[in-house]
Amino acid sequence: MPDLSLIAHVRRGGLNFEHLVEVLSNPERGYILEGCDEFHFISTTIERANQDDFNALWEVLFPGRLNNIQLMGTATDEGCAQRGSYTYVLYNANVIEYQEVKQVLIRANRAGAQDI
Repeated sequence: MPDLSLIAHVRRGGLNFEHLVEVLSNPERGYILEGCDEFHFISTTIERANQDDFNALWEVLFPGRLNNIQLMGTATDEGCAQRGSYTYVLYNANVIEYQEVKQVLIRANRAGAQDI
C-alpha cells in the first residue's frame, strides 16, 4: 500500500500544504471533508494524518511562524442510509469544535456526501 501520510502527499506533489493551512485556518470553515473537497482525501489519508507530520511540514514551509492548528480527524456513519458507511473529516480543533464537525458529517451523510 502506498504511503498516504501528509508528508508523502507533499513530497509527491499531490498536496499543496499552504492551501491546506488556509482551509484549516479559515474561521468560516476549518475542515476538509473526505472526497468532497479540492484535496480529494480518502479515509485512509485522514486516518493517517497526525499532528507530528503536520508540525514537521509546518517547520519546513513556515519556519519561525506560530502554528495554531490543532489537527484532528473523525468519522461517523450517523445520518447515512447504510450503517457502516462512514464519512471522514480532517479539522482544526482551534477553529471548529467537535460537535459542529459532527453536524457537518451528519449533513454530508444525509446528502450522500455531496458538497455541502
